[in-house]
Amino acid sequence: MKKAAYIVLIVGIAICAFPLVSLIWGIAVANVFDCSLSENSVEVCMIGGTDWGPTLTFATMLGWLAIATIPVGGVLIALLAVLLLVDFLILRRRKR
Repeated sequence: MKKAAYIVLIVGIAICAFPLVSLIWGIAVANVFDCSLSENSVEVCMIGGTDWGPTLTFATMLGWLAIATIPVGGVLIALLAVLLLVDFLILRRRKR
């Protein structure tokens, strides 16, 4: 049961972090390839002969979703910390 709780919490944290990671990735790729990003429209960004503009725009627009997911992820991290602490205390008590 505890293993399932750890898995659920870690997957939840990863899902909550995805919009922020996507935003950082989109900005980094746009900066490396000297592309401009805009929330008003999709800009052309040619990388290796392919237009990555729509993908980068979508990735950076997911950053707005982080407004909701980052607090949820913080709560999940706190729950994971409590679960780890409880397991540590139980393990420590058993060794005595």
